[in-house]
Amino acid sequence: MNITSIVANIFQWIISIIILTFAQSKDNIINISKLIVISTSILILFLYAAGYVFPGGSVHYTDWALAIVNDTKLPLGHAQREVGMPLLYIITGFTYFKSFIGITLAYGIFAILIVIAHYISISNISQSIAYYSSMVLIATLAPFSYIKFFYPDQLYIFLMQIFLMYMVLFIWKEKIIFLYFFALFAIAASLTRTSGNLLFISLLITLYFFKRAHLKHYLACLLIGIAVFGINQNHRFNVFNLANETETKPVGKGYQILYSTYMWMGQFGYKITPELGPNSKLLIDRMREELSPSPRQSKLVANQYGQTPNEFMEQNVYNYNTEELIYKVITEPCEEYFYNIILPIKRVGVSVNNTDDEFHLNIVKEIWMGYPLYIIKYGLRNLGLMLFDPGWSSPRYVKAQFVRQGVEFVGSSYSWGAYSADSVANISERAAREHEFYQLKLLPSRIQTAFAQIKDFHRRHFRNYVYATSIIMIIGWILTFNFYLERVTGIIFISYDLSKDILNKLFASITLTSFVLIYESAMTAWFSQPHFRYFHMTESCRFIIVSLAVVLIFRLSIFRGYILMYKVNNLLTNSKAKLFDNSLTNKRKAIIVFVCILNALALSIWAKDIIDNTWGERQINIINAYTSNDSGEKIYLDNDKKLKIEECNYFKCDITLQEHYELPNLIDTKNWNLIIEYHCKSRNEKRVSRSRKEGKISKIELNCY
Repeated sequence: MNITSIVANIFQWIISIIILTFAQSKDNIINISKLIVISTSILILFLYAAGYVFPGGSVHYTDWALAIVNDTKLPLGHAQREVGMPLLYIITGFTYFKSFIGITLAYGIFAILIVIAHYISISNISQSIAYYSSMVLIATLAPFSYIKFFYPDQLYIFLMQIFLMYMVLFIWKEKIIFLYFFALFAIAASLTRTSGNLLFISLLITLYFFKRAHLKHYLACLLIGIAVFGINQNHRFNVFNLANETETKPVGKGYQILYSTYMWMGQFGYKITPELGPNSKLLIDRMREELSPSPRQSKLVANQYGQTPNEFMEQNVYNYNTEELIYKVITEPCEEYFYNIILPIKRVGVSVNNTDDEFHLNIVKEIWMGYPLYIIKYGLRNLGLMLFDPGWSSPRYVKAQFVRQGVEFVGSSYSWGAYSADSVANISERAAREHEFYQLKLLPSRIQTAFAQIKDFHRRHFRNYVYATSIIMIIGWILTFNFYLERVTGIIFISYDLSKDILNKLFASITLTSFVLIYESAMTAWFSQPHFRYFHMTESCRFIIVSLAVVLIFRLSIFRGYILMYKVNNLLTNSKAKLFDNSLTNKRKAIIVFVCILNALALSIWAKDIIDNTWGERQINIINAYTSNDSGEKIYLDNDKKLKIEECNYFKCDITLQEHYELPNLIDTKNWNLIIEYHCKSRNEKRVSRSRKEGKISKIELNCY
């Protein structure tokens, strides 16, 4: 064999291995292992490149976790949340370490399992479509976008994907154990988000009509759910100290429902009026009392100071007298009016620290009863947008009522210091350091550029992806409707290259998964806004429907696409790739061990990097600080007495002179420098920051990024 043949063979093996990495194997374990490796690669990128996001309301979950561990009580405003995420905080060690590393790792593992659950859901129907749709799911980045976003989103997406997987397995395998696993994960999802409270029971009943098993198993699942919900209600009764609560009934949902009901009234020509009922009248009367003698002098508005930028308050609140502002609030709804005026309004006798949730719910009831057509109008509009054109909302800090958002790339978000974010500093210094530390800024410039390109690509093509999946999903729904129409009429309109039993299972899977998608979308449509965040929460569910619809399309008798797909897959897997695939199949146990070790190692390296950079001593060590005039003369400053360190975090530090300190007479010119030499521990390098001003010294920032 000559050198050319050897090189050609080596090259062919390399190409085969590359192809094999992305091509489907005949073995499920090998396919799952590949998906785990590819998912882990994307996960590691997001762990390092994505910033921590702690949006408004996130502190409710950490408070709840600490309340459980310390056996303390919570304010009634926290009742709008559910217990699922606080329990995850406890399980991942947050309450002990006061660190977000544990829950971030859990969210990352959930991302990988979301992909695997999707593959398992579809693999019993079509291994090829299961594998390639899982690859597309990875490419959408949906499983990874929320791993550093500390709301229950990632937990809820994971639980939804798992109970959908067990639901589909129960339909196809008909094993009772899958029904019980479905029930457990659906119950957990119901305890994670308010919108999921009714999901388990409604889905269990619907599942019974499509997949009959012995009624005793369904009743057992129902009893398990009732028992868990009962335990949860007892816990809420204790943690919110309801035994001693006499001012208001904390239903936990009133303010959220009032928010969505109020927000769209102006767009559809409706408004809150005294004629709606006694609670609506009381709301207007209480606004008149609380906003007197003028909005600027109102204690109600003063108590909300800091929630909204002053510029908005000057233009849209303080600029009006009491009656004018009330008219604006009820005819031009916006988020700032809701949070600064409507939400704080309480009935007389309810303390300032309590949210009058019962009062808010009573107002909602009157609006719904008085304007039933309005409820249908805005709900159906929002539902259509949620399913087919998400990204609409009423933004904060502006007067716009309903606008189309730019496409979000959650992975590039970073909430440290953001106006709308909750403060992490109040939790612990360690937590604050972890959130301030932005690993992306320490990565090589090529990786930063690559991540920016991923963000740009995602933003440019995301809507096209939504429209494409919408079309496939609609086709799937049309075929499903036709299937049930054929069963009623007995007339065959469309034929498939599949048995009747498989078709029954396939359409049952599409119908039940669609039920979950429409349920979640409807909850968002009527009780929130159709923006991208809620679309992302249903994206993996949507992908199951799309994958099942593709199976149907490929197995239509008029389109032998399944054969075409089989040929394409054979083309991708050439003879050497097949040979290598066979060798992998014979080493399944070794591959599983290797993949587990690889994952554990990758996640451990990331966690160690966080600990090294945020748990140890300060990153910034001041070496010298001095003032200097234009002639180069220096006066060294005593750090303890003449320098003031403000908000010093690990990678950034603001320095000022103490207010009482005056520059020495040595500096006789108005032009001067404040110069600080400091050492950055992470980079092991010396840096210099200087501030040149005329007159008074201001802050100077030290930065180790």
